[in-house]
Amino acid sequence: MAPAMYELVQIARVGRIINYGVNKIRFIAPVLAGDRIRAAATLARASREDGFVRAIFDVSVTSDRVDKPVMIAQLIVLYFNEQAEAQ
Repeated sequence: MAPAMYELVQIARVGRIINYGVNKIRFIAPVLAGDRIRAAATLARASREDGFVRAIFDVSVTSDRVDKPVMIAQLIVLYFNEQAEAQ
């Protein structure tokens, strides 16, 4: 999911971005070879901490073959200040 998040969420003037982990993940249906998938992310919450912002995204992945999501997850991403990177 980390590469997809870079395409889904773009933030200007940010320093380092770290994929911090996953709170919850559920694999609801299998994805078969050749399936086309699509991901959507919604910002669930964000908190400013010392030198970075911790963002939690609700992510859903769907397949063109299945009517329901094939995966849902809650991803944690840390966005560090551009100024903190320069020091």
